Parts: sequence; C-alpha cells; structure tokens
Amino acid sequence: MSELIEASAKRANIRWQLMAGACALALLTAIPPDGAALASEKDTPVIWIELGGQFARMSDGQDRFTAPFENGPGPLHPEAFPAFPPYGYTLQHPGLVPFDSAHPFNLQKPPIYSISGEGKVRFTPHGTDWSLSVSVRYGRATGHRSEITKTPGRPEFVYWSSGVSDFQLRYPNFVRFSNTDIDYKESHLVLDFQAGKDIGLGMFGGQSLIEAGVRIAQFASRSSVNIFEDPRFQAYRSAGKYRIPPGKTHGDTSFKYKTRFQSYHFSGQSRRSFHGIGPTVSWSGSTPFAGNPDAGEVTFDWGVNGAVLFGRQKAETDHQTSSYDRYLMILYKVAPRFLQYHNDPPRSVREHSVVVPNLGGFAGLSYKFPNAKVSVGYRADFFFGAMDAGIDARHTEDMAFHGPFAKVSIGLGG
Repeated sequence: MSELIEASAKRANIRWQLMAGACALALLTAIPPDGAALASEKDTPVIWIELGGQFARMSDGQDRFTAPFENGPGPLHPEAFPAFPPYGYTLQHPGLVPFDSAHPFNLQKPPIYSISGEGKVRFTPHGTDWSLSVSVRYGRATGHRSEITKTPGRPEFVYWSSGVSDFQLRYPNFVRFSNTDIDYKESHLVLDFQAGKDIGLGMFGGQSLIEAGVRIAQFASRSSVNIFEDPRFQAYRSAGKYRIPPGKTHGDTSFKYKTRFQSYHFSGQSRRSFHGIGPTVSWSGSTPFAGNPDAGEVTFDWGVNGAVLFGRQKAETDHQTSSYDRYLMILYKVAPRFLQYHNDPPRSVREHSVVVPNLGGFAGLSYKFPNAKVSVGYRADFFFGAMDAGIDARHTEDMAFHGPFAKVSIGLGG
C-alpha cells in the first residue's frame, strides 16, 4: 500500500514540474529578457527636434478707409474764387472721359498669403509613455501697392490765329488723376507648452498622443494709406483775339488761359493687435501603412487641437481728408491754392478684454526612419473674433491661417 502511495506522489510531483516548466517557457517567450528590453529602449530617441515652414492663406479682414470724394468730386464753389470766371475769359465745357474716384480706395486689401517658420522640441524619457514638448510658430506678411491712374491727355481746346497765319493750334493736355500708395505689415506668433501621453489605441495603430498645456498667441498688423486725386477741373480761355507777332511762324506764344482744379488728399493709418494666453488640448496620431520601422515606413498623420485664449485686443486708427481749390495760369508759374475743407476726426484708440476660441487641425503623410522623419501636409488654425477690424468703431474679425506645410524631424539620444 505504501508503494502505491509513493508512486502516486511521484507522478503528481512530475506533473507539477511539467506545468511549472511550461509556464516558465511561456513567460520566457512572451516577455523579452531585461537586456533586450533595455536595448530596445536605448535604440529609441529621447529627444525629437522638428523644423519646418508653412505657406498659409490668411483671412485677416479689416475695414477699409473711406472719404467723401470716393463717391465723386464735389462742386467747385464759385465763392472760392470771386473773380471767376476771370475777366476776359469764358468757361469751357469739354467732354470728360470716365474716371473712377473710388478705385484708389478699393486697393485697400491686406495680403492674403503669409510665410511662417516653426520649430518644436519633444522630450520622452525611457521607460514611460509621457512626453514634454515646446513649439513655436512665427510668420509675417507684407504688402505694398503704388498706383497712378489718369485719363489720357488730349486736346480740349483749339486756338486759331488770324492775320499773318491761320493754322496755329494749341492743345493744353488736361488730365484727371489719382496717386495711391498703400503699405501693410502683419506678424503672428503661436507658442505652445504641453505635456502628453501616448495612449496607444489599437484601433488607430502606431502612435496616438493626447496633450494638454498652455498656448500663447500674438497677432499684430499695421497699415498706411495715402491718396491724392484731381478728379475735377474747369477750363477757361481768353475771349480776346491774338495774332502771331511779326517774325513768328509757329503761332502766337503770348496768349494765356486758366484752369481751375479740385484736388483731394486722404491719409490714414491703423495699428491692431491681440495678445492672449490660455489652456490648450490636442490629439494627434500616426498610422503606418507601408514599409517597416527599420528600413523606413510611410505613415498617415493627423491631429486636432483646441484652445481658449484670454487676452487684450487693441486698435488705433487715424485719418484726415482735405479738399483744395486751385488754378494754374499757363505761361505763368502761378498756382494759387485755397483750402475748401479739412476733416481731421479725433484719433480712435480702443482696447478690450476678450475671450478668443481657437480650433485647428492637420492631416499629412510622413516618411519615417528610426531617427528621422520627413512630413508634408495641410494645416489650419482659426482664432475667432481675435482682431478689431473697425475704423472709427469696434468691429471684430477672425484671424485664420490655412495652407500646406513641410517639416523635418531628427531624433537624438537613442
């Protein structure tokens, strides 16, 4: 009996030994040795440095300056020149070719494209799914328009002489014109400090990173507008008769005529800015779909972000309009000028505390190596109601950037 019990005990002991060995083998095959795990971690970069740029379309709308003469010149008031029509001269009514007084004001359009550079540093310690990052994006846009518009010069009057010669013609070339000069400068800065964790969602594959932190945004723009116009004139010619002096064969050079002009000048300047800071969250992912991690793989990258920025919105505008009544006397260097009116409203300075929501996202492709990556894609960022676009009163507009981007990433510390 004792021999049967002893044999049974030996068989049980053998079964436990086999089960323990199988479990140990399963664990050894499922979990890599500590040395392999450490080696794998050491091969992973600790620091990623990204450098790139974006060509973005902007939607920085702002109200344009206006002036009374945009809708056409006013009348030439006779009281400005009590001697007009001048003694011995008669008023002429030449046919005028079309002239658009509003055209110079329609040139007030900010540049619609900007170029920005960006950089980012991400730190991911070995043995953890957490990371810290800081990123900066800075861009600017400039624009300049200078244009002269005028009606073609043409003879408005014909002077015939009598007596010695009867073929003399004189053509005073009167034109209506505008001279416009517009400058615009814009800059924007976005700075992010974030901490994130790779949540590794299997449904997306690759990397899936959720980050939270602080976003700082600064926008600034400056513009200046100068417009000179001569949109209206009246011409007078002598009522007397002139003869060619003796010895002259090309007509009488002693006659005089007068021309009366209505001139306008507009000058406007603006400064606008927004400075804000607030919490931000983002979710980004990278899914490989071709190649392998060692030789190089192609990944689809995506991301969305949101923030709420608390800050100050400022706008400062100033503009003046002047109208002049002047006349010229041909063959005499005389150009009297009389001020009809000068409109110089007080400088408008506005400052408000604002809350600006911010939404954005991107999508693109990357070619990734163990320690390097090249990425291209399309990104958009919208800051709702960030800028005061008004002239004499507040009027908010969105600040938005969207367009293609490209960047290169280098991994260090692996």
